[in-house]
Amino acid sequence: MTLSIFASRRVAASAWMLLLITSLATATEPASSFQNRKRTPTLAILPFLNSNDGAQKDGLGNSVASMFGTHLKNETSFLVLERSQIGKLAAEQNLSASGLSESQREQLGKLFQAEAILTGEVSRFNDLIQLDARLISVETGQVLVAEYAQIQGYEKLRGAIVQISKSLELKYLRRWMGDLIVSVQPVEGEVYLDDQYLGKASLKDPLKVENLLEGSYSLRVLASGYSNYTEAVTIKPKIRREVQVAMKSLPGALKLVSEPQGAKVLVNNKEVGKTPMQLDTVSEGLYQVVYDLSGFQVFGRQVEVRSGQQTEVKGVLKVKPGSLAVSSNPVGADVFINEQRMGITPLVVENVVPGTVAIRVEKPQFSVLRDVVTVKPGTQASFSAPLQRLTGRLTVVPTIDSVNVVVREFSGRVVEERQAPFHKLDLDIGEYLVELSRTLFVTQTLRVTIRDDKESRLEPTLVEKTSVLTVSSPESVADVWVDGKYLGKAAAAKIELPKGKHSVATAGFFGDAHTEIVLAPDEKRQVQMEQNQGRNARWTIPLGVGLSALLLMVLGR
Repeated sequence: MTLSIFASRRVAASAWMLLLITSLATATEPASSFQNRKRTPTLAILPFLNSNDGAQKDGLGNSVASMFGTHLKNETSFLVLERSQIGKLAAEQNLSASGLSESQREQLGKLFQAEAILTGEVSRFNDLIQLDARLISVETGQVLVAEYAQIQGYEKLRGAIVQISKSLELKYLRRWMGDLIVSVQPVEGEVYLDDQYLGKASLKDPLKVENLLEGSYSLRVLASGYSNYTEAVTIKPKIRREVQVAMKSLPGALKLVSEPQGAKVLVNNKEVGKTPMQLDTVSEGLYQVVYDLSGFQVFGRQVEVRSGQQTEVKGVLKVKPGSLAVSSNPVGADVFINEQRMGITPLVVENVVPGTVAIRVEKPQFSVLRDVVTVKPGTQASFSAPLQRLTGRLTVVPTIDSVNVVVREFSGRVVEERQAPFHKLDLDIGEYLVELSRTLFVTQTLRVTIRDDKESRLEPTLVEKTSVLTVSSPESVADVWVDGKYLGKAAAAKIELPKGKHSVATAGFFGDAHTEIVLAPDEKRQVQMEQNQGRNARWTIPLGVGLSALLLMVLGR
């Protein structure tokens, strides 16, 4: 069995449902759910006319009117007059679907304050039932709303009457309905009408509420972080009311804490107090927060404050590094901070962690100075190191007197010059060259190490300088002997000899020669040997020397 409902006598049930759903698509509930804005027109229901014998036989006209009365009264906004109230008038005036005169309509209006009359016709052809329903204005007699239904079987009749009743109500009340469009910025908000939630709205996607009965409504919009928006909205029949809601952000809060506490707080370069503190009325947006505490590095951070929310800014402040200025006398000393070499004096060491630091200053040949220095945050400490020279002692005692002594550094710089012997001469520690000299003696250079608070002792033996003897002979190939030692040919006879008495002899082809000489230290002497000095001279040559000379002469020939 198929059910069909048509508007204006021929609207199908599906079309009626589509119309109803469309009218409510933008609202959670139909407009009639706003109880304090419900329009309650008074409605008089007259018996429906039985259009054929089937309907007349079953008394469908009265049954249908009774069913409409029940559903319109219980499930719609109509105030339905009891049939008993209009029964007498209907009997007396023969009120029916055949039509009402103007005086009859006026009677209904005066007696019962009725706005409209519901009446119609019904017919039955076997199982097929056809139903027409009309709402007629009491004031004008015009048909305001008409609906039509065709069903198969009595079991569908009540359902059809329920749907027609709702459609009649909606179409009738539309004459007093308007629409509402709500847009919200800058965020999406929840829209309430008379405390009934309708949905969400934004500037991009406004909320459309259709079929609101005329009257005044309380509009409320909620959004997280924003103040509640409330406005009284008046709806007028057949007019679309547009409301643009500009939400005002709630103030946010800034909770400002630091470790350690007591830091000066600047928000967007404006001083607002000291940590810990809280600002409770901060507008939404970006803020530059700075903590400043003596002895600590400045802490800065950009934070975003959101409406209705608390933003905490916790700053762990870092201690400002200090610096240490180190000087020494003399300059050029190595500086060590906590055993790490930092440079040479004068020196300023930056970024020193505040606290007690160990310092060591040292320079070759000077005492090492160790100490501790307290460096305060963000300040410069100073340390001066008066270095003491480290000295030892030098004693020089040669085996002879009147020795000139020159003491030099390895660089060649003379640090001391005096006659030896001398005792316990103070010298800086280190390596030195000690030069000893005296006339007619060979100059001697010694290396000595002077150690801290120690005595270094030298007892050198100087050697006299040798003399140089040149022996010449008329016979260039003559052999030369000095003190019995053969030294070569006379042409090359340049001989170094110590001081004292020496015996010189020559032997050649033409004869021998011999003489005695006495040499002084560092003396340079030339001796001219004369050949053929006679038998006595020849015999003074040692036997070995004579034989050697004879052999040489023979070989030479």
